[in-house]
Amino acid sequence: DEVVQGEKYCGIGVLLKECVNDARKTRVAYIQFGSPAHFSGGLAVEDTILDIDGIPCCTLQQAAERIMGAAGTLVRLRIRRCRDGGIQTVTLLRQVAFPSVLYQEKDVVGLGVVVSASKRDPHPRVVEIMPGSSTLLPAIEGVKLHDRVSVVNGKDVRNIDVAKTAKMIKGPRFSRVDMQIERDGVPHSLFLVRGELLSGEWMALAEAYEKEINRVKAAEEAKKPIAVPTVYQVMTALQDDAKASGEDKKGPGGVPSEARKVPSTAAR
Repeated sequence: DEVVQGEKYCGIGVLLKECVNDARKTRVAYIQFGSPAHFSGGLAVEDTILDIDGIPCCTLQQAAERIMGAAGTLVRLRIRRCRDGGIQTVTLLRQVAFPSVLYQEKDVVGLGVVVSASKRDPHPRVVEIMPGSSTLLPAIEGVKLHDRVSVVNGKDVRNIDVAKTAKMIKGPRFSRVDMQIERDGVPHSLFLVRGELLSGEWMALAEAYEKEINRVKAAEEAKKPIAVPTVYQVMTALQDDAKASGEDKKGPGGVPSEARKVPSTAAR
């Protein structure tokens, strides 16, 4: 963090590294507990950063410089998720990360959900989501109660011991776990990030972060200029509507279009 021309400049609480096989690509090496990257829930260790605010990053230095900005401003990272290779955009709010020395960080964590099985259903079912669960963070579609789990990290978990499923969900802090679930009979793919359960002051800080980023997004949206359609766009839309209704065969006043054509021998 630094002060530039009276403004507090900061990032999102990550350390970056170059990809081993391609120095032109940058990956997330570390996420600080209590940082915007943590509270967003959408960024994981080993994710690849493709561009920042729409600008491709060719070097580690470029990525680090573009992430930095005035505190309280938005930064958008287009990333490639480390497990499935899917592309998504994560929007974060630049803030100074809160010191986490007083928080007991764990090496192996889960999602803060409880799964159970029954003899009548081969799917493990989500029966509890604990307060402070990482699946409740704002940047992701999280797990919901009664979701039926089919696949965890590419492995079918139907008809296996539920304890094994629970163990598969756990892993290193800020690592990814991918799940395929059924919700109300509809399949969903979830791309989640493991993390400790938040409680007390940490939960309040996460909630404050979500509230503030939503406020900044709304303010940014309100400043966008209203898009006024051009005459060409209006005429094109009218022509499309006319074609759809069959009215394009007639001109103004109901005069057929053919009657309004200029003869080829007319003086020009």
